Amino acid sequence: MRYVLDTSVVSELRLDNPNQNVWQWSTNVAEESVSISVVTIAEIRSGIVRLPAGKRRQALELWLDRDVRERFRGRILGIDEVVADVCGQLLGQRHVTPAVRRIMDFWIAAIAKHHGLTLVTKNVRDFQDLDVPIINPWTEEATS
Repeated sequence: MRYVLDTSVVSELRLDNPNQNVWQWSTNVAEESVSISVVTIAEIRSGIVRLPAGKRRQALELWLDRDVRERFRGRILGIDEVVADVCGQLLGQRHVTPAVRRIMDFWIAAIAKHHGLTLVTKNVRDFQDLDVPIINPWTEEATS
């Protein structure tokens, strides 16, 4: 059997005194059968960024960049076209809140930012605070 760990499990296993059931489960599965997703990387990074500069933040940055990424090298599952389609199906089958729609905007903005692209959208307000250049072809306004 293969597994993908949610962020809550990855974070729990970092603790000095993790929940015994979680620890027991983790010691009974083969390391190579366990993966994480890029979403876990994003969730952990967002928590780190919100911390003030200091020892705790630095320790967590090292943990993420050295321990987590190294431990799961080759087993960090990404979001590709097929996964995006499955996600769309899951979202379509459920009531989607504004918060969920906002998360989708963060993914679009992250893709634009990472690739150095200008985001083209009618919904400029949804992206204005996300530090990416934007063009609205409906009004031809461009912002950065």
